Amino acid sequence: MKKTLIAVAALSAMAASAMAANVTAYGTADLGLWFQNTKTSGYTGTDAKKNGTVRKTTMESGLNSASKFGLKGEEDLGSFKVGFNYEGAINADTGSSKLFERLAVLKVTGAFGALQVGRMGAITGGTNGGVMTAGMAGTGTSFKAGGAEALMITETSRINNGIQYKTPSFAGFTAAVQYSLGTTDNGNLHNSDTFGAVTLQYSNSGLNIGVGFDQTKPANRKSLRNTHQPRTILGYVNYDFGVATAYLGYQYNEHKFVAPGSTYTGLGTKLAEVNAKAATDYAPEVPAQERTDYTSNVVTVAAKIPVAGGNLFPQVGYFKAEDKANAAMDDIKGFNVAATYTYALSKRTTLWGSAAYVQAKQDNVKGKYTSAMAGMTHQF
Repeated sequence: MKKTLIAVAALSAMAASAMAANVTAYGTADLGLWFQNTKTSGYTGTDAKKNGTVRKTTMESGLNSASKFGLKGEEDLGSFKVGFNYEGAINADTGSSKLFERLAVLKVTGAFGALQVGRMGAITGGTNGGVMTAGMAGTGTSFKAGGAEALMITETSRINNGIQYKTPSFAGFTAAVQYSLGTTDNGNLHNSDTFGAVTLQYSNSGLNIGVGFDQTKPANRKSLRNTHQPRTILGYVNYDFGVATAYLGYQYNEHKFVAPGSTYTGLGTKLAEVNAKAATDYAPEVPAQERTDYTSNVVTVAAKIPVAGGNLFPQVGYFKAEDKANAAMDDIKGFNVAATYTYALSKRTTLWGSAAYVQAKQDNVKGKYTSAMAGMTHQF
């Protein structure tokens, strides 16, 4: 009995402390079944074994929204507020987790805008406040090939040691700048590389326009600092017509290792061949995406249409990638077609389904990818 009373007292003290500090716990559980079919053809000679079809059906976490658990809080100091946000990923299909690896920031907000420091999402991406991809397609980076991720390159999704400032809204305009003293943990960039980004957005009466730019500067590799700096320029415009919302998105990339569409269509091996020359030209320790002279252009057209109490998100896109260092290699060209449907059972629970087709070709090698998924998302 005594131990029980002590436990109750401890929990009460923790609850009282959380209330005093205005701390909120939140999270998302997202699970779905995912069918994928990839067919690759056109390889010859010793590479012919790469031809064929691969099918798989899996249960996956985070297909719509990342499964996560977080804590956030703030203190009102009168003319401004000081707060924090810690957020970690959870694989709902296995129960494994990473404590606060998604987000860990200290922030100050007020009439002057918002300043935050720590680990955060890149403002040109689609995670933890990065809204650019959501403006390009209503589904953002959700639903894998059924969303912007099918074609858009978003591998610089989070940054470490980041500093970010966002202005208050002026006549519908907001701007944000971001800089990282040491970039990401995604394997494509060194932790000592620096990353910078800037965005400008406008929102008024159903019209939303945004442009963004980001660039990574290699550290301790002087020969690459001016010639191989991965960069992205992107923009979007969308408008709510009342009966539907239309989206138009564009992305331009330089020196990116991952070409649009290659992840899903089985052309990853072909890209390795394209980058073979660059890999011998530069030191092996140089990250792969800084060894390539690829440039790519991506255009997406999408819509959000209310249907039967839910929302239908059709999307089409086209991409073209060119290897500037190897003129003998043909361009990578391709397209995607996708449709996603979401239905809210409540404010916190949503049913969803998505189907997509992506096709890409380089030289005589062609990749075709088909995807279908369905699941549920619950937020608390």
